[in-house]
Formats: sequence, C-alpha cells, structure tokens
Amino acid sequence: MKRELEKSLKRYLKRKVRITLGFVTAFAIMGNVGLASEAIEGSLDWSMEKAKEWTEGYDGSNKIKEITGDRVSISEAGEIKLDGTVLVTVPQTNISNKVLTNINNTADLLDKHINGNTELVIGKDADGNEIVGYNEGLALQNNGEVVEQDTGFEISGEGNIFVNDGELNKSQKSLEGATIVNKGEITFTGDGGQSIGNNGVGYNYGIIANDGVSGQYILGTGYNYGIIANDGSNGQNILGIGYNYGIIANSGNTGQNIGSNGIGYNFGLIHNKGNYGQNIGSNGVGYNYGVIINTNNNSAQSIIGTGYNYGILSGLYGQFISKDTTTNTSGIGYNYGIINVNTNASGQYIGKDKGGKVYNYGIINNNGGTAINISSGEASNYGVVKNTTGAVFNGKVDNYGIVIYTTDNQNGSLGAGINKGVVLAKDYTLVSGKNNHVTDLS
Repeated sequence: MKRELEKSLKRYLKRKVRITLGFVTAFAIMGNVGLASEAIEGSLDWSMEKAKEWTEGYDGSNKIKEITGDRVSISEAGEIKLDGTVLVTVPQTNISNKVLTNINNTADLLDKHINGNTELVIGKDADGNEIVGYNEGLALQNNGEVVEQDTGFEISGEGNIFVNDGELNKSQKSLEGATIVNKGEITFTGDGGQSIGNNGVGYNYGIIANDGVSGQYILGTGYNYGIIANDGSNGQNILGIGYNYGIIANSGNTGQNIGSNGIGYNFGLIHNKGNYGQNIGSNGVGYNYGVIINTNNNSAQSIIGTGYNYGILSGLYGQFISKDTTTNTSGIGYNYGIINVNTNASGQYIGKDKGGKVYNYGIINNNGGTAINISSGEASNYGVVKNTTGAVFNGKVDNYGIVIYTTDNQNGSLGAGINKGVVLAKDYTLVSGKNNHVTDLS
C-alpha cells in the first residue's frame, strides 16, 4: 500500500521529491488517492484519476512540434504564424502529455491542409482514438446544386454536399440537413463564414477569415480542423454541437460561444483577443482538452452552464462562474487539468450573489493572485495549488488537497472553509500552524 501511494503521489506532484511515510499516510487518510480497482464515473476516485491522467508530464519538458511551411509555421518558441502574421504564441511550459498529443495533431492538420504537406499521416487523439470526423470530411465530394444568393452560396437537403477547394467571397451555407466542406479560403465582409443549419454538418480544413459575427455558425454539427481567424464576435457560435481541433484566433468577443443547450469541445488552440475563450451559456456544456489562452486577460472559461477543463487554461480568470437571472441558475466548473493564474486574478472565481460551484481536482499555478476566490456558492479543492504569493483561497473554500508555497516565509490565507488538506513549504516540509490535523509519522 505504501509503495502504491508513494508512486501515485510522486506522479501527482510531477516532481522528483522525497516523500516521507508520514506525508504519504496523511495524504492517504484524507482520501485523495483511491485504492479501488474501478472508480465510478463522477466519483472522487474517478475525478482524481482523470486529473492525474491529464496533468501527467506537465513539468515543462514537453514542447509542441516545429513546422516550416509556405503559409503556416510553428517556431521553437511556440509562435504560430499564418502568412507571416503571428496568430498565437503557445508558452512552452506546463504542457501535459495528453495536451501535447492534441496540439501536435493540430500542427499536423495545419501542415497538411494549409501548407500542402500531403505526406503527413494524421495520428490519433490523446486517448488513442481516431480523430472524430476527420476522414469523413476529407472523403466527401460535391453532390447537388449550389445556389448563389446575395449573402452566400447555399446547398439544401440531406445527402447534398458542397465542397470548396478555392476561394469564397461569401458565406458557405448548409440548409435542411446538407453538408458543407471548406478546404480553401473563405474571406469576406459579413456574418457566418460557414453557416451550418439544423441537422446539417460542416467541416473546415482551410482558412475562415470573414469580418463578421461568426466564423462558424453552428445549429447542426460543426468541425474546425483548420484556422478560424475572423474579426467578428465569435470564432464558433455553437447552438448545436461544435468541435475545434485546429486554431481559433478571432479578435472579437469569444473563441467558442456555446449557447443554451449547445455542446462545445476544444482539442486544439483557442487564442481569443476578446473577453472569453469559451463562453458557456445556460444549459450549455463546454469541454477543454487543449489550450485556451485569453489575451485580453479576461476569462478562459466563462460559465453559466457547465464547464470542464482537462487541458490548459490561461487568462485573468481560469473559470469564471456567472448566473442566468432569467432562469435563476448558476454555473458549475470542474478543473482536472492546469489553470495558470496571473497577478491579481483567480483560477476559479464566483462573484457576489452569483451562486454556483467550482471543484479543483487538477493543478492551479497561482502566480500572485488567488487560486480559488468565491463570494457566494460552493468550492472544494482536492487537487494541488502551487502558491507564489498572497492568499491561496478567499471565502468558504473547503481544502482536501495539497497547497505548496513556492517562496520563503509565506503565510497565504486558506479562506474560511475547512482545511483537511496538507500545506507544504517550498522544500515540501509541513508548514507550521497550517497542518494541525496532520500527524507526521516520519
């Protein structure tokens, strides 16, 4: 038992450190490492296993692959350019093994479809599964009549397909269950680079750079394997189901706007210059398995519905919980991955009278802000918080996990909740006065 706990804990901290028997025993008593052979989905054991799975290898040694091409390039420093213009710079730190697999698939997709590197064979996702929808979209050919209207090129009817291999100066539209595929470029001034109607399907393997409200407007099912770099409000506006395996680098309000009852998945990169990486509306659900970087220093995930992070979130707030005043429902945020907190910010945040819940099972790197900051609602930490300066928690945050102070003489507040976790100094010794419930058996 001791050996399994030590192994699990060392993997969880992602550092080669000396773990004493007393520390391991305290960790086990608190229940943060389950010994059951099969965990029930949604249980604490299941949640901790998911967190370990998605934070494995995050210690800074993983780097996204470099590519050189006529149109898209990725530098050693993680700078991604399209036609010489920087779309996003991915910090080459804190990239876990699974997230690295997803982002490297994104690099291969761009190299193949935009640079024309046809020798590439696209791999599988971080779970070893074939990338959803990838081959289906590539194999499709034109079928049915395309009608040019003032606002776009439309195709209607289930079974009909419109494939763009060149350049479009209007929206590409799917109506009444039709399928649209973009392998070229969609560039114009107007809304909906691709407009995907009810029961329709849309694939983007090329570039969407319209100057309007949405790069992809999705009522049916939409996939992005290329680049969406529109200047409008939303990279993907999702009222149905939307997937991003490529890059969304819009300069408007939201990378993925997930409306009421919509479902959005990010396996690639969202680098939004506006307010939100993912904006998750009432009854909507958003999943991040890739990287969301919000340059405007607002929220990586803004949540009124339910938000899950398995990847990396960076912004002024990692997960920001809000309330729908019409339905009187509040958001719920779960972190199984990594949240990087900037100065004067919060990893997970619930404001006054907003209600809602946040749970951390993963890692929050707290660089001067507050890891979990709540003025209402509920919050629990079962994961790891690496705290540089200032308060660790604010409000009633229950701590069952690990807090690690990373500089000397810290005394960061643990808030008003119960503390049944462990608080460590930077040398991984127990901090005096913060661990009265812990028995050190070393």
